[in-house]
This record gives sequence, structure tokens and C-alpha cells, in this order.
Amino acid sequence: MREDLERTGALAAVEAPELAEILDSVPEAICIYDSDDRIVFWNANYVEMFPWHRDEMFVGRRYDEALRVFFERNLAPDELPNLERHLAAGLARHRELAEPFIFQTRNGKWVTVTPHRLKSGKYMKVWAELTPSMVEVDEYRDLLDTITAIHIGFCFFDTKGRFVFSNKRISEQMPDTVHLYSPGRPFADFIRSCAEISLKPETSSALLDIADRPFPADKTFGPLAVETKDGTHLEYEECLTASGALIAVWTDVTDSRLSEMRLRASEAKAQAARAATERLNSELEERIQERTRELARSLDIAEKSDAAKTRLLANVSHELRTPLNAILGFSQMMSGQAPGRLPTEKYQEYSADILSSAEYLLELIDNLLQMSALETKGVLEDIGPTSLQDLFDKTETMLTAMAAKAGVALSFHAPQNIPPVLGSMRGLTQVLLNLGSNALRYTDPGGSLTITAETAPGPLVAIKVRDTGHGMSPDQLANLGDPFSSSHATRTDTKRGAGIGIPLSKLLINAMRGKLTYESAVGKGTTATITLRTPGQDG
Repeated sequence: MREDLERTGALAAVEAPELAEILDSVPEAICIYDSDDRIVFWNANYVEMFPWHRDEMFVGRRYDEALRVFFERNLAPDELPNLERHLAAGLARHRELAEPFIFQTRNGKWVTVTPHRLKSGKYMKVWAELTPSMVEVDEYRDLLDTITAIHIGFCFFDTKGRFVFSNKRISEQMPDTVHLYSPGRPFADFIRSCAEISLKPETSSALLDIADRPFPADKTFGPLAVETKDGTHLEYEECLTASGALIAVWTDVTDSRLSEMRLRASEAKAQAARAATERLNSELEERIQERTRELARSLDIAEKSDAAKTRLLANVSHELRTPLNAILGFSQMMSGQAPGRLPTEKYQEYSADILSSAEYLLELIDNLLQMSALETKGVLEDIGPTSLQDLFDKTETMLTAMAAKAGVALSFHAPQNIPPVLGSMRGLTQVLLNLGSNALRYTDPGGSLTITAETAPGPLVAIKVRDTGHGMSPDQLANLGDPFSSSHATRTDTKRGAGIGIPLSKLLINAMRGKLTYESAVGKGTTATITLRTPGQDG
């Protein structure tokens, strides 16, 4: 429907309905533009010849817009990269009403385009599909494709001396002439433009002498020696097809003798081969050295890992034997006595010791299993926005009784507007319990334990666990992350702890993509700082 309306408006603009009927009946495709370069009419055969352009045609469309769409839809695929060049050449031809030119559509057909200026000031363009006998260039496409692979440039001109196409090499030899390679450009104009733009005047006279030759050509010229303005020496030669079409060949002969070129090419190949061999040898040697270093590092890691496993087994064995000996000893004492031989309070005391040792043993095994899981997976599955107020309330409830028993003042503080952190409520609770219980263990009665939260640049949130306990030396701080290190402990310490809580806490915070650091000095207490991200942070 839209096409019918558009064409009705077009007929009114042309003011000759009977002429439109005639134009619809001709086999050529026709399009008419007004003096402002806007479409006013197209015939039925236009959309038959270019069906993929049908939806883009409407009265009043500017020529430059229509031309761009025309080239986008109609150019052969291998010419699409040259769209802008074709567009510039087409606009120039339109303004100058240049001679007819030939191009190939995307479906492989060859079409000639003829422009006309009408007496009314309008423009008319006629597209006609060439007959097989006229498309001689296709017969030589295979030959020219073969020539394309050779180190020469060439241009193909039809029997009327009109440019048809060229290979890529010629645009490399004379890069500032790319805009000249438009179908339909006359041979004389092409030669003169090449000479003016790319060649040194003192070498271009012989080429200019053949510019006005007649077509179909009856003889060939060359080789003609020319030199480009950038110093490249070229030889120009011609050959004719059986029908009189002309192939112009440009050969780079900067090195005057072909034998020298072959020798240099051979030497270059040999040198490249030697360089490649040397490079490969160097790379291989570097890879061997790097692999040797990797093996040395792996061996060192393996040896350290083996030593660590040995220490771990020894520590685990010691930590397991201590509560097991207590359980066995008190159980034997209780089972070896007849009922009533031991006072009731002794039974209660021994039972409490057995229970305490069993609980300690269970906690130790749970922590070992959790450390192993974290070292294997490295992530926690329940990380999300976590309220610090809820975390502090939960932890305070668990630590209050321990602090009262140790005679240590316990306090928590978090601003009301403190944002939530990205973490695991379960994991953070365990970390604060580990850090808090460790602080209480090494803080004398009358001391204090303070747990606070504050914002930090990032934006981040810092949770600080401060105690007024014994503190640690630099050496103890350095070993704080090692399992079973018990870095607070001295030789006279009687505080029981497996030394797993701190390494486990560090693994938990790392799994939340946070950071756990310590500050401490002997006799001045310890501050543990947990730094965590807030929701919305990428890293």
C-alpha cells in the first residue's frame, strides 16, 4: 500500500502519467531526482532489479542517503569494505554527470549506470543489466584472481577504456590514488590523475603520452619506467584480452635486477630462518630455565609442606593425647573404686574434667575439619549483607559469661548508622568468639575487652577487638597464623588452647574477601582488626 501511495505522489510530481506507464514498461531500472537531489519517481523495474532496496525507496529522500543505502544493499560482498570510497565516487559522478560506469551487484550481475539531466532541471539515472557477451571481465576473473596473489599491481579497463576493477597491490604501491579506483572512470583520467598525484614529474611524461589512446586498444605500451614521489620505482606494462579489453600491470622494480631481488629474498629467508632458530633456541632455553625454577620452587614448597605436615601431625597428636589421657585417667580412677569409696564431690569433679576434655576434643576436631574444608573450597556459601548490631548482640550473649568468669570487663559498640557488611553471620560469629575467647584467655582479672565497629575508606567497615592482656612480641606476631602456634603462650603459661582459632579465623575472613590484621606489644595488649566490604562493592 505504501509503495502505491508513494508512486502515486511520484507520478503527480512528474506531471506525465502516460510517461510513467511507458517507463514502467521498459526493461531498464529508472530513478528520477528533482533539482534538490530528492527522489521523485522510480519505475517498476527498479525494485525488480534491486528487490533488497524496495523498502528504502520513498519520495523526497535525499540522493546521498539513497546512494548509501543502495551501496550497502547492492555492492558485492568483497566490495563492502570499500563502501566509503564508492560513496564518494558516486556523489562526484552525480554532480559532474560523468560518463556511464559499470559495477557488479551482490548477486554477481554486472550493471551499467547512465546519468541524464532533464530539461526541467531534474536528473534521471538508468540502470541496465549487461548481457553475457558484454561482461567480458568475468571471463578473466579467475586469471586476475591468480595475478592478485603475485607481487604486482594491475587495473582492468573494458573495451571502451572504462575502469572496471583493480587488485589490492596497486593501492599499496600508490596509496594516495585509492579514490581513483571507481568503476567507469575513463582510462585517460585515471592515468593523468595517477601521474599528477603519485609520480615524480620527471618520470611521468612517457606515461602521460599514452593517456589519450583510442579504445578498443589496438596495441600495448611498456615497459615504461616511473618513480613514485616516495621513491618507489615501478614498471608499467600492458596486455590485451582477445576482445580488446586492457590490463595495466604495475611492477615494483626498485631493485633493478631480478637476480639481485631473488638473492636478497633468499638471503632474507635464510636470515629469517636463522633468526627464527635463534629465537626458538632462546625461547626454549628460557622455558627450560623457567621450568627448572618452577621445579625448584615446587620442590621447596613440597619440602616445606612435608615439614609442615610433620609438625601438624606432631601437634595434633599432642593436642589429642592430652584430653584423651585426662578422660582415660579419670575414668580409670572412677571405675577402679567400689561405689562409695570416693566422695561424691570427687565423682562430680572428675566427671566435670572428663566432660571438659571431651568438649575440648570435639571442638578441636570440628575446627580441624572446618580448616580443611576452607583450605579446599576457599569460599563460604552463605555470604550476604550482615547486620553488625545483630552480630554484636549474638556475640555479646555468648561472651558475657566467659568474661564474668575471667573477671574481665566486656563492652560492645557500633554506631546506629553503621552499614551492613558482606559476610557470613555464622562465620563472623565464630571469628568474634575465637578472637574474644582468645583475648579473655590472656587477659588478667581486672582487664578489659572492647569490641567496636567503625567505617573505613573504601567504603569498608573495620571491626576492632582490643584487649589489655599480655600482648605479643614481634616473633609471636609473625607466627600468629600458624596452626597450633599458640603465639600468646610462654613457657610458664597454663592457659589451654589448641592454637587453631586464629588460623581458622583468618581463613574465614579470607573466604569473605576481607582482611584480618593484628597490632600488639608485650604488656600492652592486642588489637585484632577485621576489615570487610559493604554491599555494592566489586572488590
